[in-house]
Amino acid sequence: IALRLSDNARNVLTTRADVRAAEMLMSRIPEAEYFPRSRVLRIWRDKTVHGKGKVAVVCAGTTDIPVAEEAKLTVETMGNEYDFIVDI
Repeated sequence: IALRLSDNARNVLTTRADVRAAEMLMSRIPEAEYFPRSRVLRIWRDKTVHGKGKVAVVCAGTTDIPVAEEAKLTVETMGNEYDFIVDI
């Protein structure tokens, strides 16, 4: 699905991606990135900032870091700046 989406979309964000899917996509699309901690697979071609401020991504505790990283990558890929705050 991500491969087909990348034909027409500048940015593609896939969540809950496993390593096998990530390796397959990265072998076909050089700019694809995989973040194993959050299991996010991203093709980020348009890095234009669209937001008018920063989004705070906040988590408390190490077990929340993967979800917070997924949120951070989503915010960034959608064209926003962020502050990443981890209270551990």
